[in-house]
Amino acid sequence: MNTFQPDFIVKFSDGTVVIFDTKAVDQRVEDTKIKQEALFNYLQNMNFNRGYAPKLIGGIVIKIGTQFYLFDGEDYHSYTESTNGWRNFNELIREIDNQVNTMKYLKK
Repeated sequence: MNTFQPDFIVKFSDGTVVIFDTKAVDQRVEDTKIKQEALFNYLQNMNFNRGYAPKLIGGIVIKIGTQFYLFDGEDYHSYTESTNGWRNFNELIREIDNQVNTMKYLKK
């Protein structure tokens, strides 16, 4: 049995944990699909069992030009096939940053 070894696991100051696997655009799409769907299911199950924030989040990250994009949904497809479900990686970082700042504000 093969194991899934993501490229990055990052824990933010609010406790949010993100799991990223980086891939080249349109390389081994079927393999990436299996990994993303397994990661999606793992994150869903872990978050359900935890039942509280901070959450586990993650997905597949690719680079197009100078920008990074994230797919964190259930039904993976390549970026060149469709950009639906893909979002600029910076959006995720901004969301986490906003959550961290909100937590700091609430703790004061």
